[in-house]
Amino acid sequence: MADVFQEVDEQVRAQRLRYWFERGWPFAAAVAGAAVIAAVGFWGWNLHEASEQTKASIGYQAGLDAAAKGDTLGAEKAFAGVAASGPATYRAFALMQEAQIRADQKKSDEAIRFFDEAAKVAPDVIIGDAARLKAAWILMDTAPLSEIEARLTPLTAAKSPFRSLAREALAMARLQGGKLQEAKSDFTVLALSQDVSAAAQARAHAAADLIQSGSATVLPAAVKAAAALPPQLAALPPSPIPSAPQAGAAQ
Repeated sequence: MADVFQEVDEQVRAQRLRYWFERGWPFAAAVAGAAVIAAVGFWGWNLHEASEQTKASIGYQAGLDAAAKGDTLGAEKAFAGVAASGPATYRAFALMQEAQIRADQKKSDEAIRFFDEAAKVAPDVIIGDAARLKAAWILMDTAPLSEIEARLTPLTAAKSPFRSLAREALAMARLQGGKLQEAKSDFTVLALSQDVSAAAQARAHAAADLIQSGSATVLPAAVKAAAALPPQLAALPPSPIPSAPQAGAAQ
């Protein structure tokens, strides 16, 4: 009798296995098919990304080569192509190169526009903040202090990759904007900070001493006067200082 019960139990288990197999194999097949499709899709996407990276790299290098030869139009064309369709990293770098070309041509508004666009498409905070900082530097001598502070203050946050440079730029902007006490406080902190370079500390010491001596009061007016000069006059070198008359020269 025990053998009969055992045989029945085995048949029941076999029937249950057959039942669950018949019910479950379509689901299992679907899962397996989805896994295969996902794997093929992932492989195809990686292949596409590698192709796009290579294409962007070639275009970006072509822009650099053209710029090195003085072919500004060729460089602009190459960088524009990468900025239009390249991966995010290359797009950001290409836009920054276009911005630098405009900055060198004294086309500040266009340069800032390209830097701002590079910051938007940048894939990480390092590239993005680099573009934001460069845009702020271009604005230093022309934009209202409030605009410069609005651009630089977020870059001075504790985790910002360019915190020290942004703090120094902000201090200089306040010095040029006539906020001498705020600038002096900023420079004093920088001079004592351990997370800035020795050169930055030296510059901060010098600036703080300049403010302390009272000599810095003429700086804002000098900056405004220089910015108001016509481009052709602003580009002229300073006039040579006449030499003192030689001893014994005719009076």
